[in-house]
Amino acid sequence: METDSSTKKCPFCAEDIKAEAIACRYCGRDLNSSSTPAAPMAGNLQTSNQESRSIALSIASLILGIIASAVGLVDLGLIQDGTYDYILDSEIGLLAIMSLTSLGLGIAAKVKQQRISLGALIVSIVSVVIFLACTSYSQYAF
Repeated sequence: METDSSTKKCPFCAEDIKAEAIACRYCGRDLNSSSTPAAPMAGNLQTSNQESRSIALSIASLILGIIASAVGLVDLGLIQDGTYDYILDSEIGLLAIMSLTSLGLGIAAKVKQQRISLGALIVSIVSVVIFLACTSYSQYAF
């Protein structure tokens, strides 16, 4: 492809770019300085996006795990007091959804190696254990 007056070739990657460009959109290098490459713009944005997504996984896992644990502990406390004779199956189902979703999100966050993912994974494991304890007090438990 021939370059016309509105484009030029990047001296670093040889891609055609606009003549007015101060940084190459392909390699991200600063065209005003031939010795100092700028950080690739798209790479930084993508890395930032991935980090925020995995932090969001950790936070979602923490929130679901804490809510599931709190509900399960309240139910177990009410069983212990004698207020409840058993825990409703619908509530056990809700605990199952919340705690197992929390576990899945915690595992996904841990795979992405974020700092708070270990805490999220621990909270989600605790919520699954509490859920399993609640299942022993369901209406149809033997």
